Amino acid sequence: MVHRSGASRPRQVELIWNITLVCPHDCKECCTVAVHVTRRGGQIHLSTTLTEAEQMPYQAGKGTVFDQAMAHRQQQGLELDLAGKLRVLEHLEGVVPRIDFSGGDPLAAAQNLQVLRVAAQRFGRQQITLTATGAGLTRCIPEEIAPAIGELNLGAFFLKRHKVD
Repeated sequence: MVHRSGASRPRQVELIWNITLVCPHDCKECCTVAVHVTRRGGQIHLSTTLTEAEQMPYQAGKGTVFDQAMAHRQQQGLELDLAGKLRVLEHLEGVVPRIDFSGGDPLAAAQNLQVLRVAAQRFGRQQITLTATGAGLTRCIPEEIAPAIGELNLGAFFLKRHKVD
Protein backbone atom coordinates (compact mmCIF):
# COMPACT_ATOMS: atom_id res chain seq x y z
CA MET A 1 0.00 0.00 0.00
CA VAL A 2 1.35 3.42 -0.95
CA HIS A 3 0.49 6.46 1.13
CA ARG A 4 -0.26 9.84 -0.52
CA SER A 5 3.24 10.93 0.42
CA GLY A 6 4.65 8.16 -1.76
CA ALA A 7 5.96 6.13 1.17
CA SER A 8 4.70 2.60 1.44
CA ARG A 9 2.79 1.60 4.57
CA PRO A 10 2.56 -1.94 5.87
CA ARG A 11 -0.75 -3.60 5.08
CA GLN A 12 -3.17 -3.96 8.00
CA VAL A 13 -4.57 -7.44 8.58
CA GLU A 14 -7.35 -8.50 10.95
CA LEU A 15 -7.04 -12.06 12.13
CA ILE A 16 -9.20 -14.25 14.36
CA TRP A 17 -6.98 -17.13 15.45
CA ASN A 18 -8.54 -20.14 17.13
CA ILE A 19 -5.20 -20.95 18.71
CA THR A 20 -6.61 -24.13 20.28
CA LEU A 21 -9.90 -25.95 20.18
CA VAL A 22 -9.37 -27.34 23.70
CA CYS A 23 -12.03 -26.01 26.07
CA PRO A 24 -13.35 -26.84 29.55
CA HIS A 25 -16.94 -26.16 28.43
CA ASP A 26 -19.41 -27.88 26.15
CA CYS A 27 -21.54 -24.96 25.00
CA LYS A 28 -24.29 -25.86 22.54
CA GLU A 29 -23.91 -22.48 20.81
CA CYS A 30 -20.17 -22.93 20.19
CA CYS A 31 -19.28 -21.82 16.66
CA THR A 32 -15.85 -23.49 16.55
CA VAL A 33 -16.74 -27.09 17.43
CA ALA A 34 -14.42 -26.87 20.40
CA VAL A 35 -13.00 -30.01 21.99
CA HIS A 36 -14.63 -30.40 25.40
CA VAL A 37 -12.05 -31.75 27.86
CA THR A 38 -12.87 -33.31 31.22
CA ARG A 39 -11.14 -35.63 33.66
CA ARG A 40 -12.92 -38.64 35.05
CA GLY A 41 -10.77 -40.59 37.44
CA GLY A 42 -7.54 -41.50 35.72
CA GLN A 43 -8.84 -40.68 32.23
CA ILE A 44 -9.04 -37.51 30.19
CA HIS A 45 -12.10 -37.35 27.94
CA LEU A 46 -12.08 -35.29 24.73
CA SER A 47 -15.30 -34.81 22.76
CA THR A 48 -16.98 -32.54 20.25
CA THR A 49 -20.49 -32.43 18.88
CA LEU A 50 -19.15 -33.93 15.63
CA THR A 51 -16.87 -36.73 16.85
CA GLU A 52 -17.01 -39.69 19.17
CA ALA A 53 -15.47 -39.18 22.57
CA GLU A 54 -11.82 -40.08 22.89
CA GLN A 55 -10.05 -41.09 26.08
CA MET A 56 -6.44 -40.87 27.12
CA PRO A 57 -4.72 -41.55 30.43
CA TYR A 58 -4.20 -38.64 32.80
CA GLN A 59 -0.52 -38.33 33.75
CA ALA A 60 0.14 -36.63 37.09
CA GLY A 61 2.93 -34.05 36.91
CA LYS A 62 2.54 -33.54 33.13
CA GLY A 63 0.46 -30.35 33.34
CA THR A 64 -3.28 -29.81 33.55
CA VAL A 65 -5.80 -31.98 31.73
CA PHE A 66 -6.01 -29.16 29.16
CA ASP A 67 -2.25 -29.04 28.65
CA GLN A 68 -2.22 -32.81 28.20
CA ALA A 69 -5.21 -32.79 25.84
CA MET A 70 -3.61 -30.08 23.68
CA ALA A 71 -0.28 -31.97 23.61
CA HIS A 72 -2.18 -35.10 22.54
CA ARG A 73 -3.90 -33.20 19.73
CA GLN A 74 -0.56 -31.67 18.70
CA GLN A 75 0.96 -35.17 18.46
CA GLN A 76 -1.96 -36.17 16.22
CA GLY A 77 -1.30 -33.15 13.98
CA LEU A 78 -4.66 -31.58 14.89
CA GLU A 79 -3.18 -28.48 16.53
CA LEU A 80 0.03 -26.53 16.10
CA ASP A 81 2.77 -27.02 18.64
CA LEU A 82 4.50 -24.02 20.23
CA ALA A 83 7.10 -23.79 17.46
CA GLY A 84 4.34 -23.82 14.83
CA LYS A 85 2.40 -21.09 16.62
CA LEU A 86 5.49 -18.92 16.83
CA ARG A 87 6.10 -19.50 13.09
CA VAL A 88 2.62 -18.11 12.39
CA LEU A 89 3.66 -14.93 14.19
CA GLU A 90 6.89 -14.80 12.20
CA HIS A 91 4.90 -15.02 8.96
CA LEU A 92 3.02 -11.87 9.98
CA GLU A 93 6.19 -9.78 9.76
CA GLY A 94 5.76 -6.96 7.28
CA VAL A 95 2.08 -6.41 8.03
CA VAL A 96 0.29 -4.68 10.88
CA PRO A 97 -1.84 -7.43 12.35
CA ARG A 98 -4.78 -7.05 14.71
CA ILE A 99 -4.98 -10.53 16.25
CA ASP A 100 -7.97 -11.87 18.19
CA PHE A 101 -6.81 -15.01 20.02
CA SER A 102 -9.82 -17.25 20.41
CA GLY A 103 -10.58 -20.94 20.50
CA GLY A 104 -11.82 -23.22 22.49
CA ASP A 105 -10.38 -21.36 25.40
CA PRO A 106 -7.01 -19.85 24.49
CA LEU A 107 -5.80 -19.84 28.09
CA ALA A 108 -6.98 -23.34 29.00
CA ALA A 109 -3.50 -24.58 28.01
CA ALA A 110 -0.54 -22.68 29.49
CA GLN A 111 1.52 -22.67 26.29
CA ASN A 112 -0.81 -20.17 24.65
CA LEU A 113 -0.02 -17.43 27.17
CA GLN A 114 3.56 -17.55 25.90
CA VAL A 115 2.28 -17.03 22.33
CA LEU A 116 0.20 -14.03 23.43
CA ARG A 117 3.24 -12.51 25.14
CA VAL A 118 5.39 -12.94 22.03
CA ALA A 119 2.64 -11.44 19.85
CA ALA A 120 2.32 -8.43 22.18
CA GLN A 121 6.09 -7.88 22.18
CA ARG A 122 6.26 -8.16 18.40
CA PHE A 123 3.17 -6.19 17.38
CA GLY A 124 2.17 -4.19 20.49
CA ARG A 125 -0.41 -5.15 23.09
CA GLN A 126 -3.01 -2.83 21.57
CA GLN A 127 -3.02 -5.12 18.53
CA ILE A 128 -3.95 -8.16 20.66
CA THR A 129 -7.45 -9.21 21.69
CA LEU A 130 -8.23 -12.22 23.85
CA THR A 131 -11.65 -13.85 23.43
CA ALA A 132 -12.08 -16.50 26.11
CA THR A 133 -14.66 -18.40 28.15
CA GLY A 134 -13.21 -17.02 31.37
CA ALA A 135 -12.15 -20.45 32.66
CA GLY A 136 -8.56 -20.10 31.46
CA LEU A 137 -8.35 -16.67 33.05
CA THR A 138 -8.69 -18.26 36.48
CA ARG A 139 -5.21 -19.73 35.97
CA CYS A 140 -3.66 -16.31 35.30
CA ILE A 141 -2.72 -13.48 37.56
CA PRO A 142 -4.14 -10.25 36.06
CA GLU A 143 -0.72 -8.57 36.21
CA GLU A 144 0.66 -11.43 34.05
CA ILE A 145 -1.96 -11.25 31.31
CA ALA A 146 -2.61 -7.49 31.16
CA PRO A 147 0.70 -6.58 29.46
CA ALA A 148 -0.08 -9.06 26.67
CA ILE A 149 -3.56 -7.91 25.65
CA GLY A 150 -5.21 -4.67 24.64
CA GLU A 151 -8.78 -6.00 24.78
CA LEU A 152 -10.57 -8.85 26.56
CA ASN A 153 -13.83 -10.37 25.33
CA LEU A 154 -15.63 -12.94 27.43
CA GLY A 155 -17.72 -15.58 25.70
CA ALA A 156 -21.36 -16.55 26.14
CA PHE A 157 -20.61 -19.21 28.77
CA PHE A 158 -19.06 -16.66 31.13
CA LEU A 159 -21.91 -14.22 30.59
CA LYS A 160 -24.59 -16.86 31.26
CA ARG A 161 -22.82 -18.29 34.29
CA HIS A 162 -22.41 -14.85 35.88
CA LYS A 163 -25.84 -13.59 34.71
CA VAL A 164 -24.50 -10.65 32.73
CA ASP A 165 -26.99 -9.15 30.26
